Amino acid sequence: MPNYRSHLSPWFQPLNLVVNRKLARRPFLNILIPTLLVSKMSGGPNTILILATMLASRGINVRLISTNTPVDPDSVALAAHLMKLSGIDALPEGLVLIDGNDRSVAIEIGADDLFMATAWWTAQIAKYSVGLTRHTKFLYMIQDCETLLHASSTDYALTLETYGLPHVPIINTRVLRDHFVSTKIGQFSDRAFAKEAIVFEPAVDRAFFHPMPRKARKAKNKLLFYARPLSGHRNLFQLGVAALQKLLEERVISSASWEFLALGNEAPLLSLGKRAVLVPLPWQGFAEYAKTMREADVLLSLMLSPHPSYPPLEMAACGRPAVTNTFGAKTEEVLAKLSPNIVGAEPTIESIADRLGFVMNRVNATRWRGDTLSYPSTWDQSLKPILPKILAAMDAIRAG
Repeated sequence: MPNYRSHLSPWFQPLNLVVNRKLARRPFLNILIPTLLVSKMSGGPNTILILATMLASRGINVRLISTNTPVDPDSVALAAHLMKLSGIDALPEGLVLIDGNDRSVAIEIGADDLFMATAWWTAQIAKYSVGLTRHTKFLYMIQDCETLLHASSTDYALTLETYGLPHVPIINTRVLRDHFVSTKIGQFSDRAFAKEAIVFEPAVDRAFFHPMPRKARKAKNKLLFYARPLSGHRNLFQLGVAALQKLLEERVISSASWEFLALGNEAPLLSLGKRAVLVPLPWQGFAEYAKTMREADVLLSLMLSPHPSYPPLEMAACGRPAVTNTFGAKTEEVLAKLSPNIVGAEPTIESIADRLGFVMNRVNATRWRGDTLSYPSTWDQSLKPILPKILAAMDAIRAG
């Protein structure tokens, strides 16, 4: 394969892979992850890291290949992050971190290597990578319906293509799987294919996300707004702001009783009207982020996606109400079954304002007390049940 360099378009960036026949005796599972920078980690990438570590701990030779950024130069911090996520004291010997960002540097693979994609553009990379091996399929960890990230465009077309490529899907939540099945995207139009999809429910670590004693009286209650106006358009920042402005304008809530905090490190200091100001919080590490959640009274966290997303799940585990939006298979009823603390609203200004106003004016109601989340509390509970299925899928790919 030729050396691919930076002059190539962002839509065609295969890895610079070279087959080494000697590596056929020690095949790797190459997990393609967009970044291995600790500062870029969030719920989705962390889930990939935990799964990679689990597989390596079970004797699988795993290579995490960073496709879009260099590997974090602070190797100690990266190792500490991996160990903390996985609850281990040392990284497994079979786990290797590879910088695939510099396409001028070749990465050696074996003809029996397998690939796992973790985002649509890494699935496009996997499409080309698999062609150098003896196999025809790759594993595909799907944590959202990523066509929803794009307008009608080249990105949309290439994202849609990936769901029709030969792959074994590993899907984060049954709700997301149900969306793919109901919309018959790509290979999910085949009932047999959909039935064989590997599905897991994500863990919400109760060591970090748990109820804490509430103070009898506070000068002001805290509303957390998960806001990413620059990089997360699906988080519907403008819609959330409009709903808050509506509630303040109509005097359903007031700045005398509430402070408004933006979580996500992207929101500007913003006037909401009626002397209310949305105050951005600085970037926080995971432990500080969890502490902020525990100390808040209400969360507003929107995502135009069939995936429930992590912040509402985390707030529900903290025993406090979270208002989020519905989408497709992610209905009010489905969200309420995940936890009564999660309140679903249609993605409109009026519906979000209605549900948010209801919650904020009943913030001290007993109905919000306690961890009522139905999801696992540890990643062992979440991912261990699917490990045999993943290993069986790997064997099936190798068998052809």
